Amino acid sequence: EQEGLSSHWHTSVLLKGFLYGPNGNNSEGAGRSPTSLRCLDWKTGEIKWSEPKLGFNGLISVGGKLLVLTEMGDLVLVEASPDGYKELGLAHIIEGRTFTAPVFAGGKVYARNTKGDVVSVDMRGK
Repeated sequence: EQEGLSSHWHTSVLLKGFLYGPNGNNSEGAGRSPTSLRCLDWKTGEIKWSEPKLGFNGLISVGGKLLVLTEMGDLVLVEASPDGYKELGLAHIIEGRTFTAPVFAGGKVYARNTKGDVVSVDMRGK
């Protein structure tokens, strides 16, 4: 047991012995609760880093990297490393609030907001 990672809705991602996931509870609404993306050592539970800039988020692993969709509709590509948070790219891809993890299929990323709007972003060749 540990208290270093408290995911409200989303599942974390385990890569090479490190757990990456959203930390915090979004019950207070957008931007009102201290939420972040965190990296923990899977064996010890030690917090390696925490990035509050991403707020409440859902994530998946694609090609050994993290693909994070923030509550406010930003898609962020993050290096999966325990050495620190390293953002590789960011784009605002959908309006409205999002509470789902992105989906990656056929070289495209799909995201959905709370109104039911869906967007597709072609990542082939990027």
